[in-house]
Amino acid sequence: MVYFMHRILKWGEGTLPSLRERLHTAMESTDTTTQADRTLDMGEKGCSHLLEDIAATIQEMSPGQTLLVIANDPAAPLDIKVWSRTSGNPLLKIDLTNNLFLLQRKSV
Repeated sequence: MVYFMHRILKWGEGTLPSLRERLHTAMESTDTTTQADRTLDMGEKGCSHLLEDIAATIQEMSPGQTLLVIANDPAAPLDIKVWSRTSGNPLLKIDLTNNLFLLQRKSV
């Protein structure tokens, strides 16, 4: 994580919009072929409720199924990315323009 942030800070020697644009490019996946098995619209919910609801929904799903999360919280991209890594449930796609995050339930 520290390495990732260091690369972004080193990479973003410009204005804040420039840094945000580069972060968007670094995080966004090009895989647009995967369809979600379930959708979870979190609206403006903050980190703790956001991650609790994602974890509960993922637990109800079968291994390999996908969950599309819609989250407008400004911290959601980083929170979901970190949660994905720590939980082992892959983050397949991020669309920061539309606040969409596609997660996959890990195999057991």
